Amino acid sequence: MSNLLIKGGKLLAPHNGYYYSELDILLEDGRIKEIGENINRQGSKVLRLEGEIVAPGFIDIHTHCYKGKSSIGTQADVIGIQRGTTTIFDAGTSGALNYDDFKVNGINKSKTHIYTFLNISDWGLNNLSELSDLKEINEERILKKVKENSHNILGIKVRASASVVGENGITPIIIGKKIAKKAQLPLMVHIE
Repeated sequence: MSNLLIKGGKLLAPHNGYYYSELDILLEDGRIKEIGENINRQGSKVLRLEGEIVAPGFIDIHTHCYKGKSSIGTQADVIGIQRGTTTIFDAGTSGALNYDDFKVNGINKSKTHIYTFLNISDWGLNNLSELSDLKEINEERILKKVKENSHNILGIKVRASASVVGENGITPIIIGKKIAKKAQLPLMVHIE
């Protein structure tokens, strides 16, 4: 068991009503064990701060962290853990046909915790006009991928900009809403 005792930091968390209270934080095996004043534990490594702010990891709910074949996508740990964001949501960079690649080469290799919105387009953002051809949407594949990854896919994504949907107008949104309802997940719609 490894212990870390953080002393001298100003805690900004629900524990203290989001006030900057100087409190000690004891971590055991990477988890918070105790928060309070003047904590002393023999054998703990001590990290002494000088009034720096200590806060829970932040969450970014709109990122693109799967590169795939798209020009969009930044490595998760660069936009996540390296900048103090411990959890990020990829907002539909992958679709049902490349989600497994994203999982193997991105999600499973990242220190940053990644949740995802699955794009209704089979290949996600590999093609930035991904919803101009409605044949690129396969409800059965999407629902199967959601079921297989229900611990990680927490929503459905539709990009509905004119450059993305072409002549299809709001049809992709209607389809996305139907799929999200069947999957019992929220729908994220990108509009410009």
